[in-house]
Amino acid sequence: MSAGPKSGSSKGGSPKDACASALKSAYLVFGDDDYLVEARVARLVAQIVSAVGGADGGSQAGPGGAGEVAVDKVDCEEAGLEGVVEELMSPSLFSTNKVIVLRRFRLSAENRIAKEIEKCLASGLAPGQYLVIEASKVDKRLKLGKMIAEAGGLVEERRPDDRGLRDWVGERFRELGKSAGPGVADLLIDLKGDDFRALASEIEKTAVYVGGNPAVTKADLQDLVGRSRTERIFELARHVIEGKRSEALSAVADLLDAGESGVGIVYYLGREIRWLIQIKLFLRGRPRLWDRGTTFPEFQRTVVPAFKAWLETCRIAENETCLRQKPYAAYMKFKEAEGCSLDRLLILLDRLVETNIFLVSKSVEHKDRMALEALVTAA
Repeated sequence: MSAGPKSGSSKGGSPKDACASALKSAYLVFGDDDYLVEARVARLVAQIVSAVGGADGGSQAGPGGAGEVAVDKVDCEEAGLEGVVEELMSPSLFSTNKVIVLRRFRLSAENRIAKEIEKCLASGLAPGQYLVIEASKVDKRLKLGKMIAEAGGLVEERRPDDRGLRDWVGERFRELGKSAGPGVADLLIDLKGDDFRALASEIEKTAVYVGGNPAVTKADLQDLVGRSRTERIFELARHVIEGKRSEALSAVADLLDAGESGVGIVYYLGREIRWLIQIKLFLRGRPRLWDRGTTFPEFQRTVVPAFKAWLETCRIAENETCLRQKPYAAYMKFKEAEGCSLDRLLILLDRLVETNIFLVSKSVEHKDRMALEALVTAA
């Protein structure tokens, strides 16, 4: 049998960096976002297959010799202990080289699969065999984590901060042979938040949509993705808060022409205003907790726990606040609150209440358009 993982490589880093000098026998990829972990595993497996099989059909073959590389994927939760052990012990019937991908693995003290993998690595994987383990959470203090870390195969995939998120979008486009023009990353993030799976899906669709064009523009993205009702409401709320009357009137017309009701628009506007008021009230007595330079990781680490504690004290349910959104969307709502005046928000909320009363109590022709136009012009 071949030797197991060897020490001497640095921990973490990208798969490309990890495999640049020599492939490792085993890798453990983990992180706090399932999609990012899955994507890193896919790139790592592709690199192993390329290096072992050789870009020219086998000129860089590994210890098992040249030829095709089998990739066997095993779901640890479905296969169980016996299924995983059988896969680890069985050579490929059709290929000299084999990559085993273990999905949904949990590295915990009580996991018997981890014990079997430890034994397998201690005795050495079969020649030409590689192991890639995909996990969400990892206790690096446990023996298996230490074994793989010492061998340089421990790869942690971390969620990027707000600036890194834009870089991530640009990098995904480059991987597909496209460049992202000005505003593309910002628009995508506005539309999909920090949902990496949704972002990747839209990036792939956009790359196909532009065809042979090497660059993706903001107009391309708007044509393909479009804007949902909620996104148009967000836009209307921003115009109303900022006092941009002509833009607000145009947004009202678009929403009503698309079939939205006046009561529905008022409801969603009121929700946006209430969320901003909650944020302003929360931050009013905590000037050092948030500033314009607060990053997304800092927001998750310090602001969110404090905000949740405040909500509990005020007896406000989380689903009645911006926390009902995805984390990055909530972060952007805090950033939006920076430029808002609490007094103005309270005035707008009062006007929304008056508008709602008019809409539900009056029977007037074109009352939706009349009431909403009066609301946004008064604002």
